[in-house]
Parts: sequence; structure tokens; C-alpha cells
Amino acid sequence: MRFGELSRAPLGLLRLELRGNSAECDLMCRPADEWDRDIPQRASDLNVSTQALQDAIAVRDLLFFACPVLKPHRSASFGESPSENIN
Repeated sequence: MRFGELSRAPLGLLRLELRGNSAECDLMCRPADEWDRDIPQRASDLNVSTQALQDAIAVRDLLFFACPVLKPHRSASFGESPSENIN
């Protein structure tokens, strides 16, 4: 999980809380890949969203594999807001 399919940036784990048989996990979404700079913004945004979903599923699967007693609880993914240039 060091690299994603659509981004080579590392995945950021912000918080992992295990409490009894539940877990909460907050991730920092991977930014757009450098190689996406030459494709339309809409396609780049789709890649970022798709990568975030793939990462969330992979982390969930890893947690349930490592701790089979866990029950689904909550996970959240956060991303950086694009900078807005207002002139």
C-alpha cells in the first residue's frame, strides 16, 4: 500500500483507534500524481477520488484481516483543498 495504482504518493494514516471490537481510522488522501499534471483537471480529480476509495477499501480489508474480531464502525478520508486563485 506504499504506492497506489493511480498515485505514487504515500498514504497518510492520521489516526487509528481500536476500542473493544471496533476501529476508527482517518486517512490523508494521496494527492494527484505528478504525471497527471498534463491531463484535464476533471480526469486528475477522478484519479484522486478513485485512489482514495481504493485506499479506504484496502485499509479496511487490512484491518479486518489483522483483527478478525472487529466490527465495521467508521473510517474517514481527508484531502487537501485545491488552492484557489481569486483575482
